Amino acid sequence: GFARYGEQRYFLERNGRHAWQLLGAKNFIPWTGLDWERRKNFINTDNPSFSSKALLQAGEIVFVRVGVGCIGRVAVFENDRRAQADDWLHILTPRPGVNPWYVAAWLASSAGQAQIKNLAHGVGTMSISKASLASLPIPPMKDSLKQEVARFFKKQVAANRRTEEWVSDLDAYFEKTLKRAAAFSSRSTASLGI
Repeated sequence: GFARYGEQRYFLERNGRHAWQLLGAKNFIPWTGLDWERRKNFINTDNPSFSSKALLQAGEIVFVRVGVGCIGRVAVFENDRRAQADDWLHILTPRPGVNPWYVAAWLASSAGQAQIKNLAHGVGTMSISKASLASLPIPPMKDSLKQEVARFFKKQVAANRRTEEWVSDLDAYFEKTLKRAAAFSSRSTASLGI
């Protein structure tokens, strides 16, 4: 993502036809999903905080890269809104054929969050690099099972349940699916595919 600070950091007074919403960590629901109303900062292409490289496209994964309380929050951008990620976020573009909802589900699971915490670094403010994030191992399985997990996860996000409830359900679902896939071991992992 991208943003400016100090005198160069200003926002439009209201959302307009040529405005882009600048998403930040405060727009994330723990651990996943976006709350568009929580922080409503808008910029246009003339704003010093605007960057075409930080504009979000459908199917991209948006990940909070910094902050002790919010590092690891994740969302799949599937929206017709015009939005840009700020510099607290990583934008992960899956390779063709990689299911972003499956990857986001793994990142949001307890196992994924534990891996993120292990790779995060810093004194006081924790952060994770995009390279470290891209190297996280995820369990491989058949596409049909990945789609099943992705559908389950998407449904949980849409239901807007409390984090503690759906994370334990997600973990149980992953465990059940991994047993069916019989593909998970400490050696049988793949990178995120971004």
